[in-house]
Amino acid sequence: MSYALRKRLVKVMDVVLALICLFFIAFPIFWLVLTSFKPEQYVYSNAVIFPPTLDNFRAILAGDPLDFKPYFLNSMIISLATVLIAIPLATMAAYVLSRYVFKGSLALLLWMLTTQFLPPVVVVIPFFTLFRRIGLIDTHLGLIIINLSLTIPYAVWMLKGFADALPGEVEEAAMVDGCNEFQVLRHVTFPLLMPGVITTAEGAEFNYNLARFGAGRGGLLEYTGSAAHNPFLTRALLIASIEAVEEEYGVTPSQAYFDWKAANPDLLPEWAK
Repeated sequence: MSYALRKRLVKVMDVVLALICLFFIAFPIFWLVLTSFKPEQYVYSNAVIFPPTLDNFRAILAGDPLDFKPYFLNSMIISLATVLIAIPLATMAAYVLSRYVFKGSLALLLWMLTTQFLPPVVVVIPFFTLFRRIGLIDTHLGLIIINLSLTIPYAVWMLKGFADALPGEVEEAAMVDGCNEFQVLRHVTFPLLMPGVITTAEGAEFNYNLARFGAGRGGLLEYTGSAAHNPFLTRALLIASIEAVEEEYGVTPSQAYFDWKAANPDLLPEWAK
């Protein structure tokens, strides 16, 4: 086999693998969009050809039978505030931990990493006690604070990896050309870190914040041990009143549990059936 033919085959294989990866990434999005136009009787089917309808969008936007706008607005306020606070703080911390070695820097990184091993429900009781004393129960600020406690360690570790990948010679060259440290950060380092910042912001928002909206609406209050990691359960414990829980999520804790129990009878232990 000639070199030109092998090179062509390698290019073909690269294209085929890229198309396969694109399929696995794009197909769930395509199916989500397709399902949004399905009539109710087709939602749980695999039908690709069906009479499209806009009733699903009318139900969401018109508020019939349930107005989703206040729940979505609450989730967006909390998630955006969390990301806008966490990402700048995490970016500065990650840059310092990447570029400077000081006594205790490794211990600090490991300490932040260990916080990710704890289920949120483990730390929610101390948060609840503190928030009740200072009056942050039933507030957006209280949920933002607990979201930050989960998001910042994750963001620091993510951004530190991106900062470590940046060659220090680029910053040194900028300083040789006359830039001071602030100009190096503004014109060289931060633009190069921007892909990592965007990726981390998306991950932080999806994993810890927007997931709250989906968990609350879907009633995904798992009965098994993984319930400790459930964001709906954790945030609901910080919202003292049932009315506030329903205002935030559009569903009460008991309603979420019974909805999940009815939809997943096979996952329940025998004594809970």
